[in-house]
Amino acid sequence: MHTSGGDAETRPGGLRNRWLAPVYALVIAFLAVLLLGAVAREPDVPPPSTVAVQFVPNPPVGTRVKVLAANASDHTVNGQGRVDVGTSGKPFTVCVQLPAKWSAPAPAAGFGDYACWPPVDPDAVDPGGRVELVVTPAGTG
Repeated sequence: MHTSGGDAETRPGGLRNRWLAPVYALVIAFLAVLLLGAVAREPDVPPPSTVAVQFVPNPPVGTRVKVLAANASDHTVNGQGRVDVGTSGKPFTVCVQLPAKWSAPAPAAGFGDYACWPPVDPDAVDPGGRVELVVTPAGTG
């Protein structure tokens, strides 16, 4: 007993039609790209946990600095003109109580007797974890 659906010329092609082969190839390639995209995601790189605020070109050594983030914190500019600040991964604002002989070009705003720079986004900090804020002695700039 022969149970074939017919010979090759009379059997319906259905899903094996030779004209649909390129369509199947495109669908499979598209699904493979989607799968690879879901599996091979770019890793999330966390922002730096500490940031070094560097005052250039003339650091006001010994000046009090207030960093406004989740919690305001007070620091003092060290001998290298730096302040090391812990971050929460959220934007923060640096405000400095500059001595009378120092100025900050175009600070964002004032906070009492502190001069403030625009907010710093930790994601935009350079790879060394450093933020540079320009300060100049009065009369030089």
